[in-house]
Amino acid sequence: MDIPLVGPALWITAQATDTMGTESLPVSVPVPPSLRVSLVKPRVHVIAVGTDVYDGHRISPLHGAVADAKSFVSLVGQSKIYAKDKFAAPIVNSPKLKEDLLQLIDLVARSASDEDTTMILISGYGMVEDGRLFLATRTTQYNHVAATSIEWNAISTALAHIPGRLIVFLDTCHAGASEGSNDIATTSLLFQNSMVVTSASKGRQVSNERQKEGMFTGAMSKMVKQNFRQLDTNGNGAIELDELYRALKVEVLTESGNTQTPWIARNGLVGPVPIF
Repeated sequence: MDIPLVGPALWITAQATDTMGTESLPVSVPVPPSLRVSLVKPRVHVIAVGTDVYDGHRISPLHGAVADAKSFVSLVGQSKIYAKDKFAAPIVNSPKLKEDLLQLIDLVARSASDEDTTMILISGYGMVEDGRLFLATRTTQYNHVAATSIEWNAISTALAHIPGRLIVFLDTCHAGASEGSNDIATTSLLFQNSMVVTSASKGRQVSNERQKEGMFTGAMSKMVKQNFRQLDTNGNGAIELDELYRALKVEVLTESGNTQTPWIARNGLVGPVPIF
């Protein structure tokens, strides 16, 4: 069987599915270094959103969402597995967040190819009204969430037009405002066959902040930037999903006193998935 290699092609993973839909465990083998060197690095696109400031007096300000968005752009920029174009600036404290975010998603969708990777971080409040999930914006009003926020379905519908791999990080449940929004957001996003969603917390848990950064995003940034070799347990020069998640889960659980549990959902991407 001839298998085309596209970057970042560090592994080949096989999984069998029978006529009843039963799947085998995935089996992975590393791509030999001699084959990797000839591969063209894939392009990476970045979408980062952080909102700390809320004009409505009933929505408490955050202290780390903007810092999370900025550090995420820097984190992706340091990765050696992608060929980087100039990244769009993070969208922070925007009074017209819906317009800015959907416009940026559309821009990426029109410029990305099937071989590209798009990295996404959304940090802020997730809010639920009438069973529907919304991302709070700077101008969100507590008593008029649906009319003054961005519905997650609008975000997921826009993201569905982006080809290639989508790697999403959600840090949207703060101060108990989300009623399990990270779970709902993750479910709404799993629409295509090349997607990973890593969420800061599970269920109705709170996503904590620390020293003007999100505990989840701050821990991820610190570990990748300062402890890359320790995270890269197989020594192949990349941080893969399983390596990142194992370390991140331990770090956040420990620091939060077992009150915040990062979790992963993915669709179509099996085996080791290079992230950074």
